[in-house]
Amino acid sequence: MKNVLYIDPLSQYGHINFNRIYIKELLNQECKLDYIFKEGYEKQLGIRSNVLSLPKELYLEGNSVLSRYYDVLKLRYIKRNIDLTKYDFIVLSSYDEIALYFSCIKSRLVLINHNNLQGLNNLIKLFFYRSVSKINIQIVFENYMKEYLHSLGIKNVARICHGFPQRIDADNTIINDVIIINLKSVYLDDLKKVVFVPSVSNLDREFFQELILDESFLAYLENEECHLIIKTKLRLSCKSDNVKLIDYVLPDSVYNSLFARSDLIIIKYPASFKFRVSAVFLECVSSNKTCLIYETETFRNYKNVINYGAFFTSKQELRDKIMVNLNLNMLRKYSLSMNIDSDFAAFFGRY
Repeated sequence: MKNVLYIDPLSQYGHINFNRIYIKELLNQECKLDYIFKEGYEKQLGIRSNVLSLPKELYLEGNSVLSRYYDVLKLRYIKRNIDLTKYDFIVLSSYDEIALYFSCIKSRLVLINHNNLQGLNNLIKLFFYRSVSKINIQIVFENYMKEYLHSLGIKNVARICHGFPQRIDADNTIINDVIIINLKSVYLDDLKKVVFVPSVSNLDREFFQELILDESFLAYLENEECHLIIKTKLRLSCKSDNVKLIDYVLPDSVYNSLFARSDLIIIKYPASFKFRVSAVFLECVSSNKTCLIYETETFRNYKNVINYGAFFTSKQELRDKIMVNLNLNMLRKYSLSMNIDSDFAAFFGRY
């Protein structure tokens, strides 16, 4: 049995599903796990106890320079309070390469990459990334990401797929749940057709702002009795009753109800979204939910596993695709598989 220390120093809300997937698989591999999260984060994962909780005072939002300094403090706090030498593997399920460089942690780590590969064309970022890669193991979710790191001379890389989140099934959600829009209660069951944009931080603001001011698009929504629901903290403006903006964190049960109730999911990230995996896309695959995806180099990697016309490149094409796919009924919309158990077995066999 391997002793594994599982650390999520960033403890982001958006990584809860990912952490659940990897923790479950590590337990399936008969690993003995200790955990380090932000204080209170373990409750969201259904974990009763940590080996160490990171004080909330070590978390700062809104200032990228200062927050990175606090990321260094988190890692140094771990180093001071935990004997890292007693573990076979130390997994950082999220990390910042610059903060890790200055953490003074010398133990070999397993580093899971989410958005870390973005921006490696920047020589400063690349310097720190290469530096922390010398003794540590980099984990990426797709083979093309592994090949990219190899092209940069970073060889100690393993591919372990992201894994699928739990299926969101309409049979297991609240039938007539409520969302709050502009202080008014909206019953999901009262909406005839729903197109949902679940992204929060990765939303392409300019694209959607232009879309929801397009009079022909708004007329289409009204004629079809269709509601476009956008979940974002970004400031968007629209006066149409058929466009609803959610700027707060939805409880899991409400999000699941909205996702299950939606007829169509839209995925449109900004151009900076590269060498990453979309959790929303994986939710669609897991739940066999129709989604429309803005075509980028990142998503082209999935073209051969999507069994319908999912891609668009403009607002006009998106509107046309919505009309075609709004009521798409197929037995199997995706042929994407993720053998996460075999990926983990191969990893442990290698190291």
